[in-house]
Amino acid sequence: MRIRAVLVATLVVLVLSAADGRSGAAATTHVGDRWNGKTVAVTTGDVVVATLGSTYWAFGPTPSNLTALGPAVARPGGPSCPRFPGSGCGTVTKRFRAVRIGSGALTAARTTCGEALQCTRGAGRWRVTVRVRPASTRAILVGHVTSSPSCPVERADQPCPPRPVAGNVQALRSGRIVASAATDASGRYELSLAPATYDLRVDVHGTFPRCPTRTVAARAGRQVIDFDCESGIR
Repeated sequence: MRIRAVLVATLVVLVLSAADGRSGAAATTHVGDRWNGKTVAVTTGDVVVATLGSTYWAFGPTPSNLTALGPAVARPGGPSCPRFPGSGCGTVTKRFRAVRIGSGALTAARTTCGEALQCTRGAGRWRVTVRVRPASTRAILVGHVTSSPSCPVERADQPCPPRPVAGNVQALRSGRIVASAATDASGRYELSLAPATYDLRVDVHGTFPRCPTRTVAARAGRQVIDFDCESGIR
């Protein structure tokens, strides 16, 4: 009787997980401030985590192709934040699950961009289009290739964010290139592969930036594989 009860409970969990779109290999996609105005593609069952760099941000209504996995969570403060109140320094994060095929917009808004500083020129609006696709038997590898540092010395008034890398992301098996994809202007790439283990490398047609080789067990569905390359700037 005990074994039967365990089997029944396990079956119930599996059925509920499938109904919630959580069966299979779900991936997690992170979007933030630099994604403003861009489009991200995910598959049904995937999780989208939106993190914005100010506690003044408030997320808009959840689009119909996603469901919110709880309320937004604000985390004020941090080691680099000023000690005086009112700066809004910190982050706000909200998690979503892709539940319906189609496109929808994640939005957020704020009216204050710092201590007594009103937002101007669109700095108070954030919008990312989320395109949900059906789950696939192919392995879809996506990500961004960036290099850092982008300047010798970074100062508070002259930040040096990572720069997108122009190159080709190559998937190799047994030392042979089986697929390749060029990065776009933002450093983004996308590869469609049969599920297997691959070595991923970035061909930049030069010595720098120098990008690491990644060994990836590609599974059916979507995976995010980013590359942080060494720019060679000292």
